[in-house]
Amino acid sequence: MGLETETLSYAEVKAMGKRLRASGRAISNQTMLSEVRSRDREVEEQQRRSLKHASKVSKPVEVRPGAASTPEQPEAETVAEPAPAPIKVRNVRVYDYEAKKQEYDLW
Repeated sequence: MGLETETLSYAEVKAMGKRLRASGRAISNQTMLSEVRSRDREVEEQQRRSLKHASKVSKPVEVRPGAASTPEQPEAETVAEPAPAPIKVRNVRVYDYEAKKQEYDLW
């Protein structure tokens, strides 16, 4: 499988072509494909790093009983939202269009 199976926007292709020309490489399907694959690898690596960072940040903290007690913050009280007001709709006449078509021989 080659570049034919990739989906690229016009702006992406222009940016890749500009980078390739700046680096002195020839623009071909093969070099474009290698640029696409390197971009995909970079995106995956960034996602992995962000997941690792998020997992490090969200590690639970051990609380030892008997340790110096700190005043606990009260949990945020859940405020129940009031029920939405009922919607008032005036009387509306509803027509069955298929029945009307048959009635006027348009069907």
